[in-house]
Amino acid sequence: MARRGVLAAVALVVVAGLFVTLISAGAAARSSGGRSTAHCTNTSTACLDAVAMSYISALASKSPAVAEAVRAAPNVQRWENGLHNVSSRAELVAEIKSTQLTVTALRQVRLFPARDGHNVFAMYLVDGGVGAVSLTAHVIERIGISHGLINQIEIVQCTGGPHESSMGDITDPTGTLDLALCVRVNPAVPPL
Repeated sequence: MARRGVLAAVALVVVAGLFVTLISAGAAARSSGGRSTAHCTNTSTACLDAVAMSYISALASKSPAVAEAVRAAPNVQRWENGLHNVSSRAELVAEIKSTQLTVTALRQVRLFPARDGHNVFAMYLVDGGVGAVSLTAHVIERIGISHGLINQIEIVQCTGGPHESSMGDITDPTGTLDLALCVRVNPAVPPL
């Protein structure tokens, strides 16, 4: 009987040790996984996704500090619907902070890293608006990444505002409704 008690105690210690080891290994994997992508510069899918999400998460955040933390190169370039509107990291951060003021939610984010190891294609829905008027925009972007930093952002489709031809009639009493994410064509100037 005493032998069974000793064996049970040993088994309990072994099981407890295994449990602690598994918990520690899981915590180490999570923390090393976070560390491996926090400042990664490789072309792995995990790194590309982490860099792209630093930008996308900043758009949805209400924190200017999150905008400041976007992993963008000093000379990052951005185009929205074919219009070049960012030529530096400072301009991109300012644009993100402007967008943060009008975005209420960003959802259904899907990332598609390209095989070249330098581009991530992102699709998502963004909700926002001004006052009582709210909109949802469907956004598709190409996020160019080099050495762990975003160097290009090309918003290839961004629809959802009052000046978009795909939208129905929207009454905007302020005349300024925009998600600050989709560049609008001036309605007074006919398209080419």
